[in-house]
Amino acid sequence: NQIGEAVRFFKSGKKRFVVVSADITPAMEEKLISKEKIPVYLMDETTLKTMIRTRVGVMHLQKATVREKYTLADYLERLKK
Repeated sequence: NQIGEAVRFFKSGKKRFVVVSADITPAMEEKLISKEKIPVYLMDETTLKTMIRTRVGVMHLQKATVREKYTLADYLERLKK
């Protein structure tokens, strides 16, 4: 799946990243938190939608400044180029 692909990319590049979600599903709890040891933070759904403007996306932050943001599909496509 695309989320798994993104997680593998970020972990392989030794990039710091976190997951921000409006809720934590049992699958997220098991895979991301327990197995992968990835920090998962909760955020208000409306605030999160306002920030990312898509259901699943990637934001590149640098010192609290948004440098780039993509839908997850666009981000993964960009990586393949």
